[in-house]
Amino acid sequence: AEDKLNRMRTLQSGGLMIGASDTLCQFFLLPYLEKFHTEYPEVQLQVTNRTTPDTVELLKVGKVDIALVNLPVDDSALCVRDVLQVHDVFVASERFAHLKGRPVTMAELSREPLVLLEQASNSRKYLDDFASVCGITLHPEIELGARSLLVDLAAIGFGVAGVTEEFVRKELDSGRLKKLKTSFEIPARSVDMCLLSDVPQSAAAERFTDFVKDSLSKL
Repeated sequence: AEDKLNRMRTLQSGGLMIGASDTLCQFFLLPYLEKFHTEYPEVQLQVTNRTTPDTVELLKVGKVDIALVNLPVDDSALCVRDVLQVHDVFVASERFAHLKGRPVTMAELSREPLVLLEQASNSRKYLDDFASVCGITLHPEIELGARSLLVDLAAIGFGVAGVTEEFVRKELDSGRLKKLKTSFEIPARSVDMCLLSDVPQSAAAERFTDFVKDSLSKL
């Protein structure tokens, strides 16, 4: 038993359960998982994909050790650590050339066919809340649970998509999608790692959070 505990403390065994959305797994988490696994191959990694609200609930009931979420999340039971600032923008294909080259208002965008994430996602709630401040209610023609499909549909001209700029950099750089110039700027929000405030963390969870923090500090 002592040997088993020592192996877990020294990350020669044990496990780490992480909850995150598909998007955060693909665009943020994967490189850190790869490096962590290379350094600590004996630690069993498990990733559960859910929306931010569902991921937070999994953390609170002990089904994941770490929750990677899109803020805002207001819960006093959580210890929140900033890891990345992100920006919400609107993008479109060449089909929407009439919107390019000038600042577009939120009212104008609301009259276009919109492709947005489903309302259960924090990213969508954040966008809806900002639109509401502008006096606009968004009524998308297409709502999706997967950001990758949202990008693909926007690229082939199905509509104007609300996306996270940092997660569509490849499509913007290649010209597959164009970022629309707007008369407004949506405030930046953050991607964060959440832990339970009053629960001791496993050695693997502590090391992973430090691992991500150390990696980001070198960027």
